[in-house]
Amino acid sequence: MTFAATSADVVGSDFWNVTIYGSTSDVGSGDRIAEQTSVTSGIPAAASTVNFDPITWNVDMTNLLCSDITHVCVEVVKSSDAPFSLIPMSSTICSPLQCEGIVIVNEDFVLSSSVIYEARDNQELTATVISANAAGNGASIPDGSATNIWDVMLFLNSAPNGNGTTFASASPSNPKQVDRDQGVSVTDPLMFSDYTFPLSTTSLQCGAALYVCLEISESSSASRDHSITFPPSPTCKEITCKGNASLIFCCMSRLLNRRLFLGFFTVGLGQQGLRSTVYHSIHK
Repeated sequence: MTFAATSADVVGSDFWNVTIYGSTSDVGSGDRIAEQTSVTSGIPAAASTVNFDPITWNVDMTNLLCSDITHVCVEVVKSSDAPFSLIPMSSTICSPLQCEGIVIVNEDFVLSSSVIYEARDNQELTATVISANAAGNGASIPDGSATNIWDVMLFLNSAPNGNGTTFASASPSNPKQVDRDQGVSVTDPLMFSDYTFPLSTTSLQCGAALYVCLEISESSSASRDHSITFPPSPTCKEITCKGNASLIFCCMSRLLNRRLFLGFFTVGLGQQGLRSTVYHSIHK
């Protein structure tokens, strides 16, 4: 605190009650969160700035979100037995508070098959395991504290970091409510099991490398608006793309079988008839 030139010099200690609290207001009005008061020293002197003794503010954020505390406020009031008067009676100042919520790291997934087919309307990729961890900053979401927290998605992309061309994307066809409601901490990772993703690849053509990428996000329908930070890029893994060569071979085989049948059927018509029929069927 800075004292005016007209202030009196005082000798002593424990003159000040300093209250620290969290607030959503930049002037400290409204609810006071984690309010904490300490008695501290700082000897007032005319035309001087006094630094008070350091104070540690302890806040239990277990059931609080970053949006619940946007500012930290300090209120200074003289103690009741201080041998001087103070004008004004109290002083409050608030500063914006940096709050880091859940930080998701190490997103990963395992597919039951690493093959996708081009130009198909309906095909599925099954992720037997989807997992993610929380960074060790102390932030966590307790189990049962919220609902509809998480969304997951798989998409096909031309780049290994997921920032290329996206050919198809899908949410799971079998989401599980218990998975969407689960909490997360540094010791309790996110875990999703046996999720099926229906993909339409009608516009996909095999050629260059292809990747399947995982995206975990906070759901827009979450019952609480947590502050969650996700990795800057999705986790992607290369996947094999196959065309329809097997179907073409099948159809050619059937066509050749049909031509051979025609040639066999005309054997009784004579050698000239056989040559004529085979020639016709090949050029048909």
